Amino acid sequence: QWGYERLYHKFREMSIEEMRDVERLMEHVLYLEGLPNLQRLGRVEVGESVEEDLRLNLQQEVASAETLQAAVAHCGQEQDFATRGILEQMMIHQAGDIDWLETQLETIAQIGIEEYLGHQIKKEE
Repeated sequence: QWGYERLYHKFREMSIEEMRDVERLMEHVLYLEGLPNLQRLGRVEVGESVEEDLRLNLQQEVASAETLQAAVAHCGQEQDFATRGILEQMMIHQAGDIDWLETQLETIAQIGIEEYLGHQIKKEE
């Protein structure tokens, strides 16, 4: 929490959305009598500045989107349409997150980090 409340709320919203997606997928794996293994998850990287954090988040979202695309293709080959549907919904969320992150980084490039951060502080009402 760096005091940029607008960013905090957006990242919190994105995080909750990700947790819901994972929960839905885990429930589906359990329904299929599988055992979800969360120990194989990648390392969480946090930036030391807002811009670095946005870039790292974008990299993670892009990597996740690529993994989801491969999983959707595999489900299609296996004719597992229920799992594919869940993954496709996750891809929709992922695409929205990628678009938002790219927009933030482009905004920083256009107006500068100081101006951008100034807009992320909650305004007094």
